[in-house]
Order: sequence, then structure tokens, then C-alpha cells
Amino acid sequence: MSPVPALLGMMSRVTKKTWQPVETVKIQWAAGSKPVKGGTKTTLKLAGSVGGKKAGVKLTATCPGRDAGAATIKVKTKVR
Repeated sequence: MSPVPALLGMMSRVTKKTWQPVETVKIQWAAGSKPVKGGTKTTLKLAGSVGGKKAGVKLTATCPGRDAGAATIKVKTKVR
């Protein structure tokens, strides 16, 4: 199965699941190795600023009395 190309103008989406007990889930989209300005929502429009770079999203969950847990999802192809 071939990966679906990430094209400028497309929307990327991440779904936050509810884990219990979790106090907060933070989202940060990135292009290349840099955070996307304002990229803290569940969707990100692939605009010109991410063109030619690999995109990804990091979710960090925090729970009182425990270490924060993080998951990072990376797109394997560059946005074109």
C-alpha cells in the first residue's frame, strides 16, 4: 500500500481520545523540525509554510501525580 501524498491545501487531522484520568492533552503540529505557528488545534491546513517539509504532530498528555506522556506522529513524505 502506497502512502497518500500530502498536498498543499489539504487538511490534516488528529483525533484526541479521552484517557482517564488525564488533566490536559496538548497538540503541536510541526513542519520539518520546527513548530507550526498557531498549530495547536486538532486540524492543520497544509499551507505554503509547510511545503517541501515533512509534517508531524505531537500530543502530550498530563495527569496529576504522573510523568507527562507524549506521542509523535510523522508524515513519511514531504508536503508538496
